[in-house]
Amino acid sequence: MIYEHKTEKLISRKRFTIRLFWHFLLALLIIFITLAVGVAGHFIWGGENFHDAILNAAFVMAGLGIVEMPQNNAAKIFYATYGIFVGLSFAASVGIVLAPVAHRVLHALHLDEVEQDQEQD
Repeated sequence: MIYEHKTEKLISRKRFTIRLFWHFLLALLIIFITLAVGVAGHFIWGGENFHDAILNAAFVMAGLGIVEMPQNNAAKIFYATYGIFVGLSFAASVGIVLAPVAHRVLHALHLDEVEQDQEQD
């Protein structure tokens, strides 16, 4: 199990910072994979310039749209589905980064309940 159970003590700030760092690296990996998918798709469906591929993929990821309109229908379909994929990867990245923070807050809130339950037993 990645996170501690509610009956366990809250981890130290140092261990929490390390956990947050690893979650951030995982989110960064997802972002780089998403960018690589966009670059590969640009090459497959009509782009021959590496710089244009990175620019288009980065602009779609930033929510700005593509720099130049693709000429063929396959490229248009790719960018439409890539836009949806970018939205999902962004949501996953945010969830991965915020998961340790949410767990720590909820864990801290449940510490009092565990102490009260132990006193009643």
